[in-house]
Amino acid sequence: LNLSYSLADHAITLDVTRKASDRGLYTRPLLSRNEIETLGVVALPNWIARPGGEEDSSIDNTSRGREMYMNRVLSCTTEYVEPPKSKTLRKLFSGWVPGPGERRPEDERGRGSRMDGDEDSKHVTAYSTSKSPQDDNEDDDNDDFEEVRSRSHSRQQILMEPLPVRTVTTRIRPDVLCGAVMTALTTAVEKIGGEMTKRQGGHLRAIIPGRKMRVWMPGEWEREQSKVDEERDSEEQIRNTSFGSHDDSDSHSVASMLSSISFSSPGKAPKSRRPTFKVLPPYLVDAQLVTKKLGKECERVLLIRVYRIQDIAQQRSGSEDQEELLDVPAPLDLSANVDLKSDGKIIDLELESKRSVSALQDAASLVQRLKAVGGEGFAIDQPQPMLTPLDEQDNESVASHASTKSYLKSFGDVITSPIRYLSGSSVAPLLTSPTPSGSKTNTVMGLMSMELRRKCQASPSVGAYSKSDKSNGLYPCLAKEDAPYVQSSWIFLKACIEELDEHCLGYSTLGVSPLFQSPSLAQIDVHYIAQIKAFCRESMIVSLVKTASELEVYAREQEVSCSNLDHLLRPTFDAYKLAPPPLPKPVPLTAYPLDFQPPEELCPPWGPDVMKVLEKISDESTNDETRLSSFEHAMRAVSLVVAAFQRQHDVEQGSRLGRKNMQCMDRLAKMQAHKRNSILKIRDSYGSNLLATNAADDYHLLRQKSSNAGSLSDTIHSIPDQVPLLICNVLVGNAAGTCFITSSHILFHTQLVPIIGGDKVHLFSIKDVELTINPPSKAMLSPLPASISLTTSISRNKATREEVYHFIPSIGARRFAKFLEVVRDVLVENPDTLKLTERGGLIYMYDEPK
Repeated sequence: LNLSYSLADHAITLDVTRKASDRGLYTRPLLSRNEIETLGVVALPNWIARPGGEEDSSIDNTSRGREMYMNRVLSCTTEYVEPPKSKTLRKLFSGWVPGPGERRPEDERGRGSRMDGDEDSKHVTAYSTSKSPQDDNEDDDNDDFEEVRSRSHSRQQILMEPLPVRTVTTRIRPDVLCGAVMTALTTAVEKIGGEMTKRQGGHLRAIIPGRKMRVWMPGEWEREQSKVDEERDSEEQIRNTSFGSHDDSDSHSVASMLSSISFSSPGKAPKSRRPTFKVLPPYLVDAQLVTKKLGKECERVLLIRVYRIQDIAQQRSGSEDQEELLDVPAPLDLSANVDLKSDGKIIDLELESKRSVSALQDAASLVQRLKAVGGEGFAIDQPQPMLTPLDEQDNESVASHASTKSYLKSFGDVITSPIRYLSGSSVAPLLTSPTPSGSKTNTVMGLMSMELRRKCQASPSVGAYSKSDKSNGLYPCLAKEDAPYVQSSWIFLKACIEELDEHCLGYSTLGVSPLFQSPSLAQIDVHYIAQIKAFCRESMIVSLVKTASELEVYAREQEVSCSNLDHLLRPTFDAYKLAPPPLPKPVPLTAYPLDFQPPEELCPPWGPDVMKVLEKISDESTNDETRLSSFEHAMRAVSLVVAAFQRQHDVEQGSRLGRKNMQCMDRLAKMQAHKRNSILKIRDSYGSNLLATNAADDYHLLRQKSSNAGSLSDTIHSIPDQVPLLICNVLVGNAAGTCFITSSHILFHTQLVPIIGGDKVHLFSIKDVELTINPPSKAMLSPLPASISLTTSISRNKATREEVYHFIPSIGARRFAKFLEVVRDVLVENPDTLKLTERGGLIYMYDEPK
């Protein structure tokens, strides 16, 4: 039985996951289950607090059902442990637009020609071999290539895109307006004293000021609050006494004197510790309502990124586009920094923000160790369960003390273990984390967190991070410069989630407010439908490009073969002083007909299939006959819309593939026609061209010397009309020779003894022989290139073949074989199969006048 507690087990405990839909990035829930239940930022239905109180059959109020509901609520708001880059976000979300300081894809492509007009600037795309396998989250468009820019003198420093210190996503209901979500964010910004700098559609940007917060000691807030309550009660009691005797002014003065005496002691006041304050820095928030891609499905999420203001200002100082001014408001003085809930709960914002950062630091140190040693590279042995006698079961303190010693012993075993996964300096002093309770530090989870914190490496700041610094990764919560920004942003994130939950905009409110019911819409939001359409169209384009690339590769292979034939026949045309046929002109894809009508024109604005699905969803929401929960109903409604868009795009993809297939077939026909015309022009030049006629006569004289002329299945006619298409040198054994290729035969003329004399001629029909390419010789003393074997069948069924000739051509074995394959295709094809015109091939095949 394995009782060790590994890093993979600790990741499950902290809910740290690495999903394929997140491009390998590590994520964690922003709010823990304890925070959801105590902070009150998310409204929970009554059947969660009172199990069995609901009798609705659509509600699973069992323990399993309650656990599934809480897991759904936890997964609604997630946080990325490492800051994702813009290229990764572009692949993760549909409807995403570049944030502050980030460039658009078209700007990145044209950046090389618009930098600063330096003529000495050179832009080179080079192959990069320095990509580390540990760099799992580096998801660039060109994984194997990097851009290298060399200059003789640089007048402007190229700044990298600013990275956020915190990236959070929270799910949004599909039946709420985009404007309602942005209004809730605006309210959250105004509540904490922020200023809006941009609001356009589903994109919002704001500057949140810094704040001065008092650091309360444990129990200090309660003591201060009790003193204030006592003073308030005393003043109210005196006020009531004075109101009861309006005619007696002396009694009023006496009461005032007694009150002043009782609340102001003449003696020396006791010394009290001065309060401690902490100043949190200002930051910039960029929020976008986007659609997250999940394979063939999608989710509506609100992407929130928090930036340091100095990074954005530094980025814009070197650029020409000033999108909005960064006027940082004055810091707010929140000495009390407490949040009083309607149910009487008092929440210390400074303490809760520390806990949030501490939980994120635990996750970051875990991810850092996972990347270094893996999920099973380090473990803590759990203590064996202790069995106490029955008479000692009441002595809980002894058992607790023994259990603590056992855990500490396990922790000591870890310290003295020979496993050393990381060494060097520990992380720099960060925020003062809240003191964990003794029960937590005595558990194996607490011991693992303490050990990970002790061994984790300090992370560079997002403002000083470079691509060359990839040893330990980038974790803003583990950077001394960025940790205060992470803590400061928690107050905005809390206010944002509260506003979304209060107005029933968050996805978790589906358990409280049903889908498509007031105050929500009776249909899916138009903004969300537009992003779903863009997501499905992007998927269609990816599939279309992949399939069309396969057709394009085959067509280009035939064009390369045609170019090879043209290159080999060029010396022959020059020797016979013949004009080669012109190469076919390419025809653009748009010149071919596209048999497709956009569905938006048939049934605006989304197409017939989508409109039918939307009507079906609307009818189901009005009839309320479904027994699905609101979460399942929302997933089903979105899936139906996605499937409808995919069906419409499948029709468009089929039409566009048909047009691409027509273009490729036209190109193939043109290449085949060009090959055929080139060979036929040389073959038919006998009698009309003197040089070609003389070459054919010389070839006919050599044919008559052939030792195997009578064994050919197709006997050569007596008329010498075989004009050589290609003449090249060959090596047959140890003898050198010449090879002649005509439109139907191959002739080898070799010299037996070079000095004394003597030759030998072999003639073969192209129809009867097949070529086999042999690999080159690997002998150290006599290395030879690839050779060719000619084989012919020795039986009628052509199953058994034997080698009749072996040689090495001077033009290369593969080029020789490709050339002979083209000559054989022209020889055996029916000239009436393709009826092509001079206007350009198959595109005009059906437009010929009758």
